[in-house]
Amino acid sequence: MSIPAILALLSVAQTTTESPLRLSLAEALEIALVENYSLRQAKENLAVAEAQTRQAWGTVYPTLDFTASYQRNIVAANPFAGSSAGNTFGVLGWLIANESARTDPASGLMVQPLDQYLAGQGSGGNPFLIENQFRAGLSLNQIIYSGSAIAAIRSSKLLTQGSEAGLDRGAQRALHETARAFYGSLLAAAQTEVFEASVARAKEAAREAAERVQRGVSPELDRLSAEVELANQETQLVESRLARRNAEDALKVVLGLPPQQALELVGEIKGPGVDRPAPPDEAEAVEDALAHRPDYAEAQIAAELFEADEDITAARYLPTLTGFANLGLVGSVPDDRTIRDLFGEPTGETEGFFSSNYWFGDLNLGVRLSWNLFDGFRTSGELDQREAETRRARIQTEQLAAAIRAEVRMALRALVGAVERIDAQSKNVSRAELNYAHAEARVGEGVASALELRSASSQLDLTRLSYLRALHDYEVALVDYQVALGRRPSPVSPSPSTEPHPAGSTP
Repeated sequence: MSIPAILALLSVAQTTTESPLRLSLAEALEIALVENYSLRQAKENLAVAEAQTRQAWGTVYPTLDFTASYQRNIVAANPFAGSSAGNTFGVLGWLIANESARTDPASGLMVQPLDQYLAGQGSGGNPFLIENQFRAGLSLNQIIYSGSAIAAIRSSKLLTQGSEAGLDRGAQRALHETARAFYGSLLAAAQTEVFEASVARAKEAAREAAERVQRGVSPELDRLSAEVELANQETQLVESRLARRNAEDALKVVLGLPPQQALELVGEIKGPGVDRPAPPDEAEAVEDALAHRPDYAEAQIAAELFEADEDITAARYLPTLTGFANLGLVGSVPDDRTIRDLFGEPTGETEGFFSSNYWFGDLNLGVRLSWNLFDGFRTSGELDQREAETRRARIQTEQLAAAIRAEVRMALRALVGAVERIDAQSKNVSRAELNYAHAEARVGEGVASALELRSASSQLDLTRLSYLRALHDYEVALVDYQVALGRRPSPVSPSPSTEPHPAGSTP
């Protein structure tokens, strides 16, 4: 079944949780790749890393900034106050005042000497005060060389690679948890069937014991003993059903399904086939694991990230060269825009707001060099810290490699041990079934007691449970071995047919 079909089925099942959702192992693994909580978080971690890569590249791209401002000047100091240049504007005022007095006797002004005029003028006036000032500009900056930016880009690429390895590790972990939970649910279902069969035999034994006591051919002790055995078996059945529900809930959590969703598991614990491949070589398996384990690749990338941090820190010793271009427009517009003649008299005309007399532009280009020559040994101290962190990351990588080697060896031993237990228990199940059949026949013939039958029944239950546990342990050991090699676990048996097999059918 394809992933879209599974998701559609899952969507329908979540809207009607009373109807059970039929799942095979292959379908459960595909759902885990989409709905598992940890895997979804790993995908978001990768998205964050990719965004940080774009952010790092942004440091070497050009930046273009636009600024605009308006300023209202209320009072401004005379820029020439206290200098000889200020007298020049006083002379101009004296000339204008005397000319007004000469041409307009009605003004009441009298021609006076220059020194008297200047003495009568106050100080602090500013003929350059412009009430309204506008500024707008574009600023283009481009980093020509920056060691920190180059090292940051390399670090961001490593971070993305590490996040991709983390996503692969998250997918592997999600599939690992799903496979183990699925097999755990199958085992719980199969154990429940064993206990159901045991309870059925115990009920039949209790009924026959009661009949024999009623006929007077058996003592009351046999009936009581059979009823006690039945009660014990029913208790085990209740516990087994509870364990089965708990195992299914654990599987729902791994798959991201709602807890109220009913499940119908499709498949059975089969164990190894008849044609068993030879056990893999341990040395080759270890090398395979070191080459494909995503967590080992992630650890190696983490060490390289610390090395990149060293480069970023060391780049502070290098200069930064930046090119810039600034384009500006400045407007100085007075409130009174009346046009006056040489003597300050209004001509009756006014300047427009956007007159070229008030607005002008400017353009400048250049380069800027920034070089920190001494920072109080902060950079050297931080560089020592980064180098120590890199060495620590390398040690952690070596430790992980040793742990992987041990994990592969343990997975191989578990796989071989499970096969040996299956071989032993498969023969033992046949003997236990034959033993129970003989005991049942002997009790029917009256040459054996009910105690012998119950003992044979108990042995049969224990043998079947041991065999199921061995099959389960083989499936889990195979999944653990695949994960130890860095592979994604996959069903070892072909996909089931459209008709569901009994979940965990007993031998």
